[in-house]
Amino acid sequence: MSDPASSTGTPPDHSCDTSILTAKYLMRHSSEKDLIHRMRKILQVLQHDECIEANAPEYPGLAGLCLSLTQFVDHQDKESDTLKIFRQTIRQLASLAHTTSPKQPNFHSYMRILELLAEVKIAVLLVELHKDGNEGEALSVLAELFRTILQSVRTHHPHEVFEMTQKTISGCLEEYGEGVLIPTALLDELLICVGQGPIVLVTDPSKAAEVAKQQKSGRRTKTWPPHQVEQENPSYVVASAIIRKTVDRLSTPIANLLNGLLNTDPRVVAESSILNTVPGEFKLNHPKQQDQSAVANVWNVVYEFHRIAPSILTTVIGTLSNYLTSPELEQRLMVVRLLGRLFCGDDAKLAVQFRSCFREWLRRTNDIDPKIRLMMVEYLLILISSNVTEVSADAQHILAKQLTEDSSHLVRLRLIHGLCDVAHEHRDILCQELWKLVGSRVSAKNKQERKDAVTGLAQNYFTNYTAYHLLNVQDEGDDCSLDTVRKALRTCAQQVSEDNYSWIPDKIFQAASFGDTVDPDLRNRVFLVMDEILLGSELPNSSKRLSATTRSAGLAILVHSLKQESVSNSYAWVGDLLKQRSRLQKASREYLGARRKIKEHPQGSEQSMAADAEALDKLEVMACMTGGRSMGAAERSPILESFHRAKDKNIFRILATISNATHSNISRSVAFEELPKRVKNMGEDTVKWVKTLVRRCAMGEFINKEVVRHCILLADECFQAEDIESSQKFLECVYLAVESFPELCSTTECFGTLIELFVSCRMVTCNKMSRLITRFGVLSTLSAILSSISPHVKPGMIDVSRTASQHLFDLCSVDGTPEQARHAVGTIANLYGVKEMGSLSQEQNDAFTELLDSLTAPSKLFLSDNSDPRLITILVALAELSLHSSEVFHSVKGRQSIQFALDLIRFGRQGSGKGDQIDTSAHVEIDQATPSNQSRRHRKLTSQQMEAKLSDPSSTDSIIDDSSLSVSCRTYCAAIQFVTSFIRADCISLKEPPKDSPRVHNPELEEQMFDLLTRIILDHGLSKLHINELPMEAEERRALKQCACICVLRLCDPRLRLDRRHLTTERWHILAETFLEDEREVREALMKELSLMLTGNGSFGNFRGHSAMVPLLRLIAFVTLCVDGDNGLSSSAANGNAANVGKTALSIRYHTRECVIALRKAFEATAVQARAHGAEAEKAFESKMKVSLMPEFVVLYAFHLLSFRPETPLCWSGSSSQVNLNSEVHVDENGERILRKRLKWLFDPLVLSLGDSADNISFLLRMTEALGSYEPIMHTAYSAIKKGLVYRPNTQNQHLAPSKLKVVCLAAREVLLSYVKNDVNLAFYPGQISLPAHLYQRGQKHITSRDSVSQVPWKEQDQPPDLSNLPISNGSKSSDSTSVDSNLGSHENLHSLERAESQSTSAQMDTSEKASGISPLPTHRFTQYNGLDSEDIAPRETSSIEGWANSEIDLTPSAKDGSPNNETVSSKLGKRSQFARRPDASKRHKRVQPRLRARKSTRILSGKKTGMPYMSIKLSESGSTALKSAAGKENAKQSKSTKIRRSPRHVAKEPMH
Repeated sequence: MSDPASSTGTPPDHSCDTSILTAKYLMRHSSEKDLIHRMRKILQVLQHDECIEANAPEYPGLAGLCLSLTQFVDHQDKESDTLKIFRQTIRQLASLAHTTSPKQPNFHSYMRILELLAEVKIAVLLVELHKDGNEGEALSVLAELFRTILQSVRTHHPHEVFEMTQKTISGCLEEYGEGVLIPTALLDELLICVGQGPIVLVTDPSKAAEVAKQQKSGRRTKTWPPHQVEQENPSYVVASAIIRKTVDRLSTPIANLLNGLLNTDPRVVAESSILNTVPGEFKLNHPKQQDQSAVANVWNVVYEFHRIAPSILTTVIGTLSNYLTSPELEQRLMVVRLLGRLFCGDDAKLAVQFRSCFREWLRRTNDIDPKIRLMMVEYLLILISSNVTEVSADAQHILAKQLTEDSSHLVRLRLIHGLCDVAHEHRDILCQELWKLVGSRVSAKNKQERKDAVTGLAQNYFTNYTAYHLLNVQDEGDDCSLDTVRKALRTCAQQVSEDNYSWIPDKIFQAASFGDTVDPDLRNRVFLVMDEILLGSELPNSSKRLSATTRSAGLAILVHSLKQESVSNSYAWVGDLLKQRSRLQKASREYLGARRKIKEHPQGSEQSMAADAEALDKLEVMACMTGGRSMGAAERSPILESFHRAKDKNIFRILATISNATHSNISRSVAFEELPKRVKNMGEDTVKWVKTLVRRCAMGEFINKEVVRHCILLADECFQAEDIESSQKFLECVYLAVESFPELCSTTECFGTLIELFVSCRMVTCNKMSRLITRFGVLSTLSAILSSISPHVKPGMIDVSRTASQHLFDLCSVDGTPEQARHAVGTIANLYGVKEMGSLSQEQNDAFTELLDSLTAPSKLFLSDNSDPRLITILVALAELSLHSSEVFHSVKGRQSIQFALDLIRFGRQGSGKGDQIDTSAHVEIDQATPSNQSRRHRKLTSQQMEAKLSDPSSTDSIIDDSSLSVSCRTYCAAIQFVTSFIRADCISLKEPPKDSPRVHNPELEEQMFDLLTRIILDHGLSKLHINELPMEAEERRALKQCACICVLRLCDPRLRLDRRHLTTERWHILAETFLEDEREVREALMKELSLMLTGNGSFGNFRGHSAMVPLLRLIAFVTLCVDGDNGLSSSAANGNAANVGKTALSIRYHTRECVIALRKAFEATAVQARAHGAEAEKAFESKMKVSLMPEFVVLYAFHLLSFRPETPLCWSGSSSQVNLNSEVHVDENGERILRKRLKWLFDPLVLSLGDSADNISFLLRMTEALGSYEPIMHTAYSAIKKGLVYRPNTQNQHLAPSKLKVVCLAAREVLLSYVKNDVNLAFYPGQISLPAHLYQRGQKHITSRDSVSQVPWKEQDQPPDLSNLPISNGSKSSDSTSVDSNLGSHENLHSLERAESQSTSAQMDTSEKASGISPLPTHRFTQYNGLDSEDIAPRETSSIEGWANSEIDLTPSAKDGSPNNETVSSKLGKRSQFARRPDASKRHKRVQPRLRARKSTRILSGKKTGMPYMSIKLSESGSTALKSAAGKENAKQSKSTKIRRSPRHVAKEPMH
């Protein structure tokens, strides 16, 4: 029976009749028909009244009513009524999500409904209805039931709710028997719950209540975000349990559904509510907020199934792998992400199960998109930690390849970070190959990679090596027992080859090879790592806190591991970093001292302003040492200005505390905290610079006062315990520290302990211990430490016992090695207070005389032969003694020892007839000890020898200490070093001789030494001198040649002024040729010695109170021969077969630029002094001193060297100027390339040091064109011919020198035009060019045919030119000079001066030569005049190169003109180029008889005689326009597509450090 209202379709108004919406109304039925009627009536009300909600308070019996409807559902005879009842029931069950406690209303009704669904299985009616044909509506109600009960389950529900939910859904699914497909809608509900993941986000009630309270209080607060917490997803728990229970029934339907979604099957996509597309910001398995209307993505579903039922994914993973090569990036990205999560989960079991798919997935590391490669890195980093060895190995192999070959620096950075993190968590997880590849990124091209690699490696070294091996030492604290420390050292030494972390310090300190000019941030990072990470910290608040004893032991392990790396130079870089810190501390002290001087003068006075400028210059030096660039006063950084003008005096007080190496860790911490705060108002850049300053200046935890003190104490304790090896390890740390910070050991305790340890070593009588001491070099290390500390020990502070002094004496003359003897003499001299030049006290003189007598005793010095190793030690000791006290060698025994060394060099023995018979036993013994097939130049050097090479690479000490050379060879080198050292020390001491000193200058000894060294260089050893000696091996001859070349360079120290008297043009060319040696080690040693000369360091640095000086320009010209040949080859014929030396050549280039900058500063300072002394002094400066200071004049000497080189080409591409040799002339492309490279190395320092506004290019161009009309000359002096010492370049090359000079000029013009960028580069220079007359003469017609070259006697062929036609100028323009038609312009900057053949060279044609009956041949005519004396050298100003000092010169002009003896040719330059036509010299100049009478010159500037002959060429402005046009044509030739006037052909790169 139906209700009339239902037939009409309009719902009746039952809003007032609330009594029917109760269970009691239904229970009062009278019959079954009445029950059906009542049920339909209630359903109609519930169906049409939308305002009635579940659990509504106005309908309290609604839940019970639905329960009753469910109980009587079987009484329905219509399907529609049954579905309506289920809908209303589902509607009520949705409130279960908010009803979690039995105390809540209707909880029991909901539980009863679930019980009916689970136990009575009334939901099966919906399955039956679906099977019977009502597919749409019944399936929809059933799916809604699944969704409601799954999404309504909460964590706080009783366990029975979970069980009844599972039973309800499982019972429905079981009704679909075999052969019946489970509807997709039902599977979707399960998969949606699975896709939500095991974790969901829910609102925290306590936080929500707090937010509500804040809002209710009315206080103004910021917007509170929703407070959500992660919680276990109960829907996921129920769905996963159901799937596991019915996996056999559901596996196939679910797999088909997933495959259909992944394959985008239209039917499956239409039926399923699961998404198969990739959302824009989709994250796999990311927790979401729990929501009944949530949807899932197929990717999350597949991922979660590997946890629930991996067997279902058997076919799904294969489908996924097909999309790994999809052209769509998003799809490929999603597949890679999903498979990565699958393979990484559950300990990589799927990676083993689906091996082929796993390998296909691994290939995505080569994907074109970096996002995918980056994603692969993330998953592979997880797979590394897998317990499955095969999977972990595959992941590491792929990552090793990706780390070195991936093109994206982001991928490589993530790899570096990830691998370091993995190694930090799992000490032994990474294979050695992959871990060392991480270390190789320290030298990567990307700056960030280098920094991150250094940091990650350091963190792992501390955690997995230092703290790991020293755990027991740390536990025992500073009072740790010695046995524990020794055990830790032995353990690390034994496991060094097996440990994956012992090599890390080597890589970290190799990063220091990137200097401040390349990567200053990396060097800052290395300082940070060294000071705070590698060895931890002693500060209590540090996360890496270690005791001082532990850090000392860690330092010993670290230093020993660095010294064992024979191939690497990381140990040298450690020393370089420490020395840089020491230099910065010294610069800081100098700056603070300069600041204090400002207060000594009235404010605003001239003296105060000068002191202020000097302080700013000191501050700029500090800035250069902290990674800044060198700058002039005009462009001084505002950072330095603001810092210097700071009013907070505490800034400089704090800086003063860390400028002393003995400061504490607390002082360092205060500096880090306070200094950045106090300069905060100066800007971020200033704060950053101050942090860098503190980082580099303050002593860190690596080496400081406490660490060094503990190392000394531990070394002494280990020695007393007869553990010589451990003692040596600690002494190595002390030696590393005192090399840079000797004041750390200058205390009474430290130095006294070292002296006692030295005496103990010398007094050892046990043979076993003696052998161990010799084996590990304990005595050598101790002597080196004492030698370094002794200059800083105050005289009288420590009372050195007579026993210790005697042992030092014995070390020099009895049983010491050359190295020990050198150090012992230095220690003795310093302990007696000999630190600077000056007269010796009686005590000092007695001590040194006693030492000299001991060394020169006949029983020691005049041995039976020179194959006794003791002779080497004695000669080395004598050399060191001469450096500290050359005065004692003016005694009889001193002169005898010098003569002995000269005879040894000259004749190869002591000069006694008894010594003619050489005992060959020593030679045989050496040959047996040293394998013949092991070349000295290619053997594997020990760590000590490598250290010596790198600390002072070109030092002859490394040759003397080289045991692979014969004793005879080392003896010759020691003799050469001895005489050289004496001459150097004697020349410097004679500059300021003590009062009543009988000593006089001895030029004969100097000339003999130059003569002998030049012979050795020419003879490639001593083959021609030692005619009675046994033949030497090639390695020994090279060693002798290297020693001779280095000693010649040291004798050319500008402070000695010997090169002006003895380094003739011939010897200059001989020395230049050695820079093209075909032996790599020899050439590298010479170039490093030249670098020391250019920078004022090493042997050319501060020497007993005398600061370094800038070398002469003809020595700087050697840089043109320091270039390397073609890359990839060991040598190149176009480069004179010179061996390539790599980075050493690049460092020469950088040091030359610094030297040029220093020369310019000296020029400016001298010009200011000259102007301050009046017009006459300024005129004298312009005519005399200017040419000695302007770096541009180095071109004259470089061109002269290149003109006589055989590899210089005879023609230039595009030039018609070629030499006719009766054969076809071919263009030498290799020769042109090398020549262009040499000229680039010459001009780069000159031009690029001035920046973009370089105004010297025009001057260099004019000089280059002017040289085209001159010929290079080189004549041999008579004295050299008589001695058989004639440097004869190939006859043809000598006659082709003029033509080669033209080629050099053409190439130089091309190179110079490439620098032109704007009009400033071609600025006019209103001055003159002076050419040295002894190197160039006016162009004449030279021989160009090979057939016309004949061998004529030297008197005719090498006759020096007659210079009598050159007029004598009195400092003004000569009236006899004529103009030269030329198209030359000018410049406005700098020059420098070459010293000619000295007076002493010509004066050495003494009576012995006259007595020989040979009339002396004329030498260079200019030598008849008073050449520029040794003291006419330009003053050296303080520069950015450390070690160069101020020199005061007398700028007072004399009453007379100071240039009466100058021989000049002044020529006005016209419009015509000198390359076009060369007028006859005889028609342009009149002959003027030179003045041969020696005239006493007045003091000009330096107050000495002058008279260097120069040919001066005055410049006009006429050539400026022509040059600009030429520059424009040159640039247009290089860039055809654009027409930019005077644009450069290329931008030159900055020179590399």
